[in-house]
Amino acid sequence: RNTNSKTTVLTNFQRGNTEKQFCDEIHLTFHERAGQGELTADQLKSTVLNPDLNDKHGFTSLHWACFYGQLSSVELLIATGRVDVNSLAPDLVTPLHLAAAGGHHEIVGLLIQNNANPNSVDIVGNTPLMYASALNHPHTCKELLKKFPDITTENEH
Repeated sequence: RNTNSKTTVLTNFQRGNTEKQFCDEIHLTFHERAGQGELTADQLKSTVLNPDLNDKHGFTSLHWACFYGQLSSVELLIATGRVDVNSLAPDLVTPLHLAAAGGHHEIVGLLIQNNANPNSVDIVGNTPLMYASALNHPHTCKELLKKFPDITTENEH
């Protein structure tokens, strides 16, 4: 046998010497798809699916999409008319808090257009504007200030 012979990838596939599948298929939950921007309009047409349900962490799909800055997911979720833009997650966190903290100004604008409360306070009294300003997101602050939020709100710190 010649030890210097080389085989091609095709030959290895034909002989069954190579894995043909890169990795196992990954099944994402609805909330994970929202957070990764993988939602489609067809998925949201289902009347069985409630896009406003909380997951095991207490967050809705809208919370996850806002946290990860997935504008397309946020648009699709709001378009269903079946999500609460002011829904509360643990520690009284709203989707607007998460979008503001992440500096996702386009999402902040969209949430505000759809009646998200810019004066909502979380468990320590922080508003979305407090997060946006503390984390140095000027465009997000500008979006929030368009709604004239209460700038006199005080938090616990």
